[in-house]
Amino acid sequence: MIVGHFESLAEAQKLVQSELLAGVIQETFEEGQLLRYLPVTTIDSKSLLYNRESTLPAAAAYAIHDQIPWTADVNFTQVETALKIFARQDILDAFMMKTYRNPNDYRTIILSTLRKGVMRTIEDKLIYGNVDDDSNEFDGIGRLLPADISGGESWAAANRQAYDVGGSPITMKVTRELIDQVRPKPDILLMTRTLRNTYSATAFEKGLVLSNISGAGPVYG
Repeated sequence: MIVGHFESLAEAQKLVQSELLAGVIQETFEEGQLLRYLPVTTIDSKSLLYNRESTLPAAAAYAIHDQIPWTADVNFTQVETALKIFARQDILDAFMMKTYRNPNDYRTIILSTLRKGVMRTIEDKLIYGNVDDDSNEFDGIGRLLPADISGGESWAAANRQAYDVGGSPITMKVTRELIDQVRPKPDILLMTRTLRNTYSATAFEKGLVLSNISGAGPVYG
């Protein structure tokens, strides 16, 4: 190879440098972003307690002058949710923070990637978290719902929050029935991308709006 004047191409390349674009090109794209749909509060205690309705008072019909008995049957189900910590600790070199700034700021890049990684972990645990596997994490949606039904039970009678299609395609009718179990209505529909695309294609072919079909909020897959 003829490079002229220089002993080799490597010697000539010592006099120039590549141009590095600032930033890091995003390669990991996820559409969940469930955190923005969750109710948020702050506490200064070890856990949060809240009560769910269990037995509500029921009335009865009486005739005039009937003796109305005293009744005491209202109760609640108390739930405790403990605080959990999700964190990661990386080294920030003081010298590099002062000098590594062109074209990328060393500290900014590290903090931005840490933030994204921690948020991805939390979003994953919102679905798949299991305190039985790791007591330091929390139960995700998959563990908060009652167990799925088995055998030939009627899903509406056995467990109105779970429906096993047995490998068959889920129908719009079943989807609407599941939605009806969430009162007053779901904020979002969370499903696999395959199922979302199936519903979207069906709605497109029929000239319908998917959110109108579902009767719920946005659809995420």
